[in-house]
Amino acid sequence: MLIVALGLIHLLEASEELEEATYLGLLFLANFGGAAVAATRTQILDDNHDLQPAHAETDTAIERGWQ
Repeated sequence: MLIVALGLIHLLEASEELEEATYLGLLFLANFGGAAVAATRTQILDDNHDLQPAHAETDTAIERGWQ
């Protein structure tokens, strides 16, 4: 939730920064975009409770005697 708040703050401040220094305003917009992607990706991964470590399948195969 904190990353969303940070992204929104940068989005709100971007218009002022675009007037003063275009590159800085663009960086603020990029920060908002990155925060939105990170928050969305984090939420998607959090919803996937069935994720297992990569070695879990190998460990199961070894336990069953499949080599």
